[in-house]
Amino acid sequence: MRMYILAGVATVSLLVGMPSNAQNFRFGINGDVMLSWLVSDDDNVESKGMAPGFSYGLWAEYFFANNYGFTSGLRVSHMGGFITYNNDGFYIILKEDTAIALPGTGLRYSLQYVEIPISLKFKTNEIGYFTYFGQFGFVPGILWRAKARTDNIVGFEEYKRIYDMNFFNASLLVGFGLEYNLAGNTSLLVRLSYVGGFTDITKHKRLLQDKDNANVRINSVRLAIGFLF
Repeated sequence: MRMYILAGVATVSLLVGMPSNAQNFRFGINGDVMLSWLVSDDDNVESKGMAPGFSYGLWAEYFFANNYGFTSGLRVSHMGGFITYNNDGFYIILKEDTAIALPGTGLRYSLQYVEIPISLKFKTNEIGYFTYFGQFGFVPGILWRAKARTDNIVGFEEYKRIYDMNFFNASLLVGFGLEYNLAGNTSLLVRLSYVGGFTDITKHKRLLQDKDNANVRINSVRLAIGFLF
């Protein structure tokens, strides 16, 4: 875990170290509120709704042209979702035990990731005090902690740490927003983004089949508010 956090810091440091001036390099902090949900390519796994979440972190921007640049950073995201495994039973690996979930079990997940977003940013020239932008990129994430709960298993009504989850998550990022110039190089930022996962986050084993459970991915819609300096 320490290695991946250092990688994120190194990414920001690399941007900081690029030849820059006040016009092409900026540093920022932000917080996001989000709604996240789980999806699967297996018809037997059914999404049962969204979960509220949040994230926070810092990032840096380096503009190699007037309206085009790279962004990266480091953030901690808290998200989750609720799904039901309709026709398959499966195992859940706990710290010192293994729980057995029968067909029809619904699991509510609470997940924490350390994310290192990397994206291209396209922005307009300043119009009044406003600048508008779009972003497209990639969000690698490292699982920090995973918990789950279910009302279908006795003793599992409260969130418990689970360990049969994939360590790495990868998502695509599409976003747009605006910046409002407060003074000098300081701006207020508002961004709406969609982060769509394309890697399986679970490793639950089926009871009757010696293979991984259905591919389960996590998506989110995020509203960010932050400051650029």
